[in-house]
Amino acid sequence: ELARDADVLVCECSHGAGPAPKDTIHLDAAQAAGIATRANARTLLLTHCPPMHDRDAALAVARRNFSGPVEWAASA
Repeated sequence: ELARDADVLVCECSHGAGPAPKDTIHLDAAQAAGIATRANARTLLLTHCPPMHDRDAALAVARRNFSGPVEWAASA
């Protein structure tokens, strides 16, 4: 509900392309995309993905599960 109709939803995907274990509070890319879809967000900005995960694979999963733009948060 907090993200309802957000222009940009910044969402963590600590488990990358996933799947995330059932006993964790952290998300994988498909779960982040599902939240963005249910919230009717316009853009999904993924963050908090450790280097041990393939970011390109996570982006691909998120893009398959969310109809809007999906990008990585990056520091300048």
